[in-house]
Amino acid sequence: MAGALDGLQQAFSQLSVTPNDLPARQGVLRRAQDVAHAFNFTASALANAATNTNTELTQSVNTINRIGQVMRNLNVEFRSDARKLTDPGLDAQVHSSLEELAEIVDFNVLRADDGTFTVLIGGQTPLVMGENLYELSADLSTGSPAILDSSGKDITGQIGGGKLRALVEFRNEVLEGLQTDLDFLAAQVADGINLQLQAGVDLNGQPPFRDLFTYDPTRGEAVTMSVTDIAPEELAAALPEAPGGNGNTLNLAGLFNSRAVNNFTFTQYFGEIAGRVGKLLDVARQDAQAQTQLVAQSKALRAEASGVSLDEEAANLIVFQRAYEAAAQLIRTLDEMTETLINIKR
Repeated sequence: MAGALDGLQQAFSQLSVTPNDLPARQGVLRRAQDVAHAFNFTASALANAATNTNTELTQSVNTINRIGQVMRNLNVEFRSDARKLTDPGLDAQVHSSLEELAEIVDFNVLRADDGTFTVLIGGQTPLVMGENLYELSADLSTGSPAILDSSGKDITGQIGGGKLRALVEFRNEVLEGLQTDLDFLAAQVADGINLQLQAGVDLNGQPPFRDLFTYDPTRGEAVTMSVTDIAPEELAAALPEAPGGNGNTLNLAGLFNSRAVNNFTFTQYFGEIAGRVGKLLDVARQDAQAQTQLVAQSKALRAEASGVSLDEEAANLIVFQRAYEAAAQLIRTLDEMTETLINIKR
């Protein structure tokens, strides 16, 4: 993007040297095409990121519902047979399912007297209650995706952590903000250059009939930005008071050095957008590292509180092995004594 904007500025500067040269005018049109393509490409990349995020949102919600189904099935088992409350295999399934769910969304879990679990998403919205499953869904029909409960109520604000919250924030805040700023810059570039061209006259000394850039604000300025079918000789390189001169090309080249976009030049404003992306990436990496450490600490604490001591179990295994060997030896001895008694009777 920055290179395309610099290239268009250089093309206007070169045209100011030979304002009536058709190849120089064609060079301006080529560089203008580069600018439009750069905006289109960047906007498409943001749109692809939004699509991918929507897909991940849907997959995360589906995973939550799948885990909810597992918990619901476990609740059915616990209610059907009280002996299953102490089944280590079912207990392992419970912990495994809740651990997987914790990676995706924050929740509270309660256990009833009958051994069944109640899982509340965000501490408020039920996912599982007894033998009932209340599936979530993702509403992607608008530009700001939302998470809905089983009745269709928007519960996005209740989700305070996990992968699901990160995806919602990235989609609704980060991507939307970047797209808005990119569209704003595209409009400023296109409108600024078009307005300056309207102040000049073309190669025939006439006011310009066509703009250089066009876009559709209803679909997005950046993604629809393009160069019109303006001819090279229609570029208004001169000022009305000096036809055939280079006054307007100097003004056009000067646009790129003016702080017309929130006190930034065109290139500086895009640099601010790119810099913001870099900061967000750095913060995300630091947060990911911190969260990884917290997860590792939590698992270690859980293992310490409820896990099995490998050293103790190893010692018990040796004891059991010695007991087995003693029992085996006793059996062999009894076999030998029995055989001896049989032989005596013979």
